[in-house]
Formats: sequence, C-alpha cells, structure tokens
Amino acid sequence: MAFVDDEDTITERAAQRWATAQPPRLAKIKAALVRHLHAFARKVRITEAELADAFAWPAAVGHAGDGKRQKFALASDLLGLSTLVVQLNNRLQDGGTPPTLLGPSTWWFSRSPSRPRRVRRPPGRPSFITGTVTDTQGCPVPDAVLDVWHADSDGKYEARIAGADGAPTPQAWGHRSRVRGRAD
Repeated sequence: MAFVDDEDTITERAAQRWATAQPPRLAKIKAALVRHLHAFARKVRITEAELADAFAWPAAVGHAGDGKRQKFALASDLLGLSTLVVQLNNRLQDGGTPPTLLGPSTWWFSRSPSRPRRVRRPPGRPSFITGTVTDTQGCPVPDAVLDVWHADSDGKYEARIAGADGAPTPQAWGHRSRVRGRAD
C-alpha cells in the first residue's frame, strides 16, 4: 500500500482496493466491511497484541477443516451472522413461519440429491415425514422444495459418512435429500 499520512486516510485507501471487485455488489460489500472493521478498531482502540489474538481464532477455524466440512460457516453461526442474514433476507409475513437456517452444513444442501417422495432409506429405524406447505392464506404452495436431513441409527450425519475422497457415499445421501411437494 502507498504511504499513509495518518490513521484517517488508511480507511478509504483500503476500501478503494475493492473498487474493482466483481460483481459490483461484492465491491460495495467488501469496501463497507473495511470501513466497519476500521470503525470497530477505532472504537475499541484495539492493540497489536489483541489483533494478533483475534486473528488466531479464524486461523484455527480454517485449520480445523478436513476438506469434508466447511468450518468457517460454523464460525458465522457462532457469531450470529448466518441467522441475521437469513432474517434480513426473509422477512416474516403475518401468519408466516419464521425463517430458519438449514443447519450447520447449509453449503452441503446445494449438493443434496433431488428424490421422489418415497425413497429407499439406509438400514436402521425408518422415519416418515408428512406435512403441508401453505402460504399465509392457507393455500398449498405448488412444487415447494423441502430440504430433509437426519442422522443415521448411530447418530452420524452424512458429513461423517463420506468416503475416503471426502465425497458423500450412497449411504450418506440416504440421510439428506431435497423433496419437491405436490400441487395439493
């Protein structure tokens, strides 16, 4: 970074580093993050030693991952950020169900297989889930997608059942699926 005259010029210079990030919305978000972090540092008058201690935590979270699970997403949950983002982007309508997170491995859902309503399950005690998805007027929501996940009879979730390469095994996918509801 170029020479900085004083503690007030560093913030805008750092924020400008993100001016060309793509997409443009990401550029705005990253610049705002820089400004808020700098405001936080000023407010609490953080020391160099405290900053080093603060960086140790996300570094440890990153090193805790094993390629099968995204540990930094769990850190977002601990900070309450994941819940806040869900709440901000899914405002509750009168009579509606409050928005919730999909669980500690939300990122995995994008890889969950779509299944017919009736599927063969892995060994163990079977579960049967039934219900109706309606809008706030009580009308069925056609083609609603339900993300379903549960543990096996040993209490393990699919991330703990992955194969040696880290990919989910057929047994693992028996515990997570996306099911599309009927029109009624």
